[in-house]
Amino acid sequence: PSTRTIVEAAETTLKNGSPKRIGPFAVPKAMSSTASATLATWFKIHGVNYSISSACSTSAHCIGNGYELIQWGKQDMVFAGGHEDLDWTMSDLFDAMGAMSSKFNDRASAASRAYDVDRDGFVIAGGAGVLVLEEL
Repeated sequence: PSTRTIVEAAETTLKNGSPKRIGPFAVPKAMSSTASATLATWFKIHGVNYSISSACSTSAHCIGNGYELIQWGKQDMVFAGGHEDLDWTMSDLFDAMGAMSSKFNDRASAASRAYDVDRDGFVIAGGAGVLVLEEL
């Protein structure tokens, strides 16, 4: 979901005292199920369609769930993966929590060091990935 859309909708409501000026497209931009719904509509996919949200493990969770759907005979083929829209509004939340790396800001290529003794947090990023799983 887009954190910017959520923040802008809240600002619009506070400014105008009403949500009437938010517009009809804010909901699809903010829903966590938008990616799966859009793919299903575009590719005319029928069958199971839902989104899972489990923080940083969401994509792995979706792949495991897709595997189980095939294993249990509920689906023959599954699109499984994840996405995350990154906006500074989300970065601010993790920065305020003290979770983001700050020691190596002058050298961005050195900032991500998950297993290093000098690690001091994570480097935030957005992205997407989808696998097609099929029954053999």
